[in-house]
Amino acid sequence: MELSRTLSAWDEWLLLKLNLAGHVPWDTLVWYATKGWLWIPLYVWAVGILVRKWGKRVWRPLIAVGLAWGASDLLTGKLLKPWIQRLRPSHEPHLQSQLRLIQEYRGGLYSFPSSHAANSAATFTAYTYYFRHPWVYALGVPWVLLHSYTRIYMGVHYPSDIIAGWAIGYAIGLLVPRLTLATHG
Repeated sequence: MELSRTLSAWDEWLLLKLNLAGHVPWDTLVWYATKGWLWIPLYVWAVGILVRKWGKRVWRPLIAVGLAWGASDLLTGKLLKPWIQRLRPSHEPHLQSQLRLIQEYRGGLYSFPSSHAANSAATFTAYTYYFRHPWVYALGVPWVLLHSYTRIYMGVHYPSDIIAGWAIGYAIGLLVPRLTLATHG
């Protein structure tokens, strides 16, 4: 029990350090960085690369990447969060007065694990199964990190939510391409 309290205290301390480090000029950038539509050019570029590499068989990586994202979102958002029921920091009564919230955004009720972190990790990991190139890592890793960090910056996730999301997303991103190749190979 003592370990649990220590980890929880560390989680809250790091959350507040990272959340309170924000500054108003960055708030707008962070707010939009969490929006899926902002990343459409990156997604189009990524699909274009797969089309060039895979040609008419591009359906295989596209389905696998889509399934990895969908499985990650389903597992984290629809199964684990309602089951675990860890309140988001923005909904935690003892933290509400200490957090910086952007545009008063509080997110849904539960936080563990982070779907943003899991979905971006699953998508990136599955994508790299089909296309490995330095540019993919140079753009993909910062995208995953930024997409995840924004959730702490906005006060809607603890660092442990992000770490758990990455672990889940990575595992799904590794598993789904192997399963889809086995069933369609």
